[in-house]
Amino acid sequence: MFTIRELCSSDKPAYEVVSAALSPGFKFEDLLSDPGDKTEKVDGYHCWVSEIDNPLFNESELNESELDESNEVSATAGICIARKIFGVVELLYIGVLQEHRGRGCSSGLMQRLVEWCNRSAVDQIQLEVRASNEAALSLYQKFGYELVGKRAGYYAPSANPSLEGGRETALLYTLVLTSPKRA
Repeated sequence: MFTIRELCSSDKPAYEVVSAALSPGFKFEDLLSDPGDKTEKVDGYHCWVSEIDNPLFNESELNESELDESNEVSATAGICIARKIFGVVELLYIGVLQEHRGRGCSSGLMQRLVEWCNRSAVDQIQLEVRASNEAALSLYQKFGYELVGKRAGYYAPSANPSLEGGRETALLYTLVLTSPKRA
């Protein structure tokens, strides 16, 4: 089981661990407005974390920082970073640690993003993704994103051996949202 919630200032240690493994390219401090501010930002970054509730762990390796307020163990499994600009949301990053993949964490993060967009009267979510990122493409197709464009040679060479050192195409996707508030 996992929990999806908004990123908060106390998440910095967990974010740094996840960030080191997934390399989203964002500084933690840049993702928060005023750390004590619980209000939603009108425009700017919006971030969510996926936590695995009470994961299996070795008690000898347990660190007090891994305990939440109820003294239960939780592990940050993934993150979602989006930016709202002029009524459109750009999905900048969504990623789940390798050991937590296949459990629905990315779907949970995506669902939370879509729910937030619907509450915020956002008409669409836009994103770009490497053409070789099959897991992400599967997730986006599952949620109904439509391919709207390509940027040939957009990404620098990756570790993908099939590219033979060449640059990789970026695929541009959009999800048009229909919410009862806008219907």
